[in-house]
Amino acid sequence: MRSILLLLAGCGSVQSPAAVDAPQGSNHDGAMVDAAVLPHKLVFVTSQAFTGDLGGAVGADAKCQTLAQGANRPGQFKAWLGNATTSAASRIAHATVRYTLVDDTVVANDFGGLISGTLLHAIDITELGTQALGGTATDCFFGGSGVLVWTNASPDGSISNTNPTNSCGADWDTVGPSTAGGPFGVVGAVGSTDGSWTDLCGSAKCETTAPLYCLEQ
Repeated sequence: MRSILLLLAGCGSVQSPAAVDAPQGSNHDGAMVDAAVLPHKLVFVTSQAFTGDLGGAVGADAKCQTLAQGANRPGQFKAWLGNATTSAASRIAHATVRYTLVDDTVVANDFGGLISGTLLHAIDITELGTQALGGTATDCFFGGSGVLVWTNASPDGSISNTNPTNSCGADWDTVGPSTAGGPFGVVGAVGSTDGSWTDLCGSAKCETTAPLYCLEQ
């Protein structure tokens, strides 16, 4: 029997430890696997922009779902959005697999990575695979500017501002107009990988338009 095993090993028929312990992203023969087939959840920023009257968090979810379906993205999608009483993190599934853009770029390795305060890549691609352009919301009433996105979510997914005026009403249901007393919307900055991706400033004007971040559930 020993001589038979030695003969098989010499002919390459005995699998080596390196082949058994194939690296992530490879199959067990050591061949590279297309990243798109690995377990993942899609995340995108919407190609359309909306005023602060989103029809509530539920309305924002419906917008994400409609745009995903229109782009032939299967699955259920919800908005990364908090309001005065409910956090973004509590509204969505906490994935144990990678979050990727529609071009397979990895944003975070799992939900823990998503709320770590630092993304691996900015959420800057739309459901259509195009670069995010944002809307008319480009600056906040009390300072802060960029390509803005409605969130009211801290980097850890908790509510950024519990004031009923800072979710464009208590639940994203008004277009203002915004004055020094509000209403305002907490926004993040598209293109950022630090905590400002979701929490840049708290006084975006509700009558202006901004996109949403959408996550596959």
